[in-house]
Amino acid sequence: AVLSLIATAAEHRPLLAIVDDAQWLDQVSVQTLAFVARRLLAGPVALVFGVRDHPELLAGLPELVVDGLSDADARELLDSVMLAG
Repeated sequence: AVLSLIATAAEHRPLLAIVDDAQWLDQVSVQTLAFVARRLLAGPVALVFGVRDHPELLAGLPELVVDGLSDADARELLDSVMLAG
């Protein structure tokens, strides 16, 4: 049902779904969303999972590891936001 729902939602325009802190999802939800993500890899749907320290949850899906900012880069980013506001 979830696969059909997401595929239908993406029929007329691309769909992006972001799941942050995916490590806190229950096992059934992770399995369902991972199944959907695998089935829709070639379609106009992108599921992005933010997860820390649990790569096995979404094994087999494309992965992009994003490291934290250095202290200097974090300060520069914070300064740029504070000066803009």
